[in-house]
Amino acid sequence: NQTKKKATFIYTNVVPQFATFNSKSWENYETKLITWGTQNCAEVKGATNVRLFIVVGAIPSTVRGPSKQRYFGKKGFSDYKDPILYPVNVPSHMWTAACCTYSDKGTLRYRSTAFWRENNPGNAPCNRADVGYLTRWLSRWIAGGTVSFNLFPQTSQCNNIGNYIPLPWWRYLTQLT
Repeated sequence: NQTKKKATFIYTNVVPQFATFNSKSWENYETKLITWGTQNCAEVKGATNVRLFIVVGAIPSTVRGPSKQRYFGKKGFSDYKDPILYPVNVPSHMWTAACCTYSDKGTLRYRSTAFWRENNPGNAPCNRADVGYLTRWLSRWIAGGTVSFNLFPQTSQCNNIGNYIPLPWWRYLTQLT
């Protein structure tokens, strides 16, 4: 629907995703992230003051140079045509990092997980890793490893691999849904 496609060009917080990307494995991982937070944080026996932080991002297709650029309306990429040529970038990858904190008998505990996937049609599973690994991967992908950053600057323990609890594998997830 050309009208609906054009409507997304007026939002500032819209990330174009392929339909099969958003309605298959990515959707399953987002859904299971809620279950992960409940089981590993909110429902932990004795847990109080539970807080869950989720950071979601996209890597623009322009990061790796002109040969990888993807825009709606670009010849051969999408069927959307606009006379004004709004340059809406279709990201090359999407990623999510989550970290929860809770108090257990006066001790602050951390749990974290992360996943990402190339934004392309298809039903491939997401990549899973600890938050520290995702941060290093993003640094290499975006800046060739020259820039370092922290997805959870107020809770640096989220980067600790010892606090990593992975999401279940995607194929397993689809059997549950």
